[in-house]
Amino acid sequence: DVALWEQLPPQGLRAECQRLGLLPSGGAVAAAGRGSAPAAEGAQGLRERLLRSVCSGAFAERGIDVRRLGSVAKAGELLRAWERLERMTKIELEAEYKHLGASSAQQQQQHREQAPGEPGRW
Repeated sequence: DVALWEQLPPQGLRAECQRLGLLPSGGAVAAAGRGSAPAAEGAQGLRERLLRSVCSGAFAERGIDVRRLGSVAKAGELLRAWERLERMTKIELEAEYKHLGASSAQQQQQHREQAPGEPGRW
């Protein structure tokens, strides 16, 4: 489907979105010349709607809300980063935290023990 969507013109993408229930039916196509929001949506926006319909469930299973991130591409980037972190050893994770400027769990615990009443910088 995705390969087909890359080749379809906006009218074909719009028809596919309607077929899948991703656009309001009837009026949106008729209003295309009047610039209504869904009807005036470009090919890239229509492809994004189609991709979201196919991918959002898989991302949701991993706790990633595609709508909140704004695009399937951003959700994919987040998923790849998450998977990269999951594959890291403890030493690699500590190095990554240090590189990012974040404190380790041990440093956070030490800070809490030294100043239990203060809100930490963690």
